[in-house]
Amino acid sequence: WCVMEYLDTITRAKNRSHITDVAKQLFQVHGITETTVKDIVKYAKIERKTFYNYFSDKEEIAHYIYYQIMEEFYSVGFTSDDYVDCENGFSKIRLYFNTLIDTMIELKEEMEFVSKYYYYFFPEINEDFLLDIYEDYEVQEPVLMFEEGIDDGSIKLLSGYPIEIFHMMDQSIKQYAYSIFIADDE
Repeated sequence: WCVMEYLDTITRAKNRSHITDVAKQLFQVHGITETTVKDIVKYAKIERKTFYNYFSDKEEIAHYIYYQIMEEFYSVGFTSDDYVDCENGFSKIRLYFNTLIDTMIELKEEMEFVSKYYYYFFPEINEDFLLDIYEDYEVQEPVLMFEEGIDDGSIKLLSGYPIEIFHMMDQSIKQYAYSIFIADDE
């Protein structure tokens, strides 16, 4: 019985991965707006009911892909060991943003999807949504580095709270990069 459950789990994971890969390719080529569940089913060569065993609609699969990408994105290069040689909070933040930009370039295809995702879901994206991303992917460490820079005097804060300022800087860089990916795509 255990073997059957194991094989079922593997099959389900493969099916989910296959459907996700096909949807991601279609979203990349046609955008989320123009891609339909019918398209995903057709190109994945699956029954419509199989799609609905895994996802309720194309928006759910787009969210799923987005969160997979964000997990990968925030898992690259953001460990405290990388910042050991930095002399102060400012140099840590500079390294963080350089790593962030390098990662965006390295994951260009994924960032293109993220830009399309933001474009498609833009009316729903608000401050709480973005703060949830930070909580989900534990980006608190760079905020602590930012605060360290304030404490050691290498960063001067003129107004606002450190997390707000850091969040604003981080989102500005990401939005700039996403707009480049959208512009490249048109």
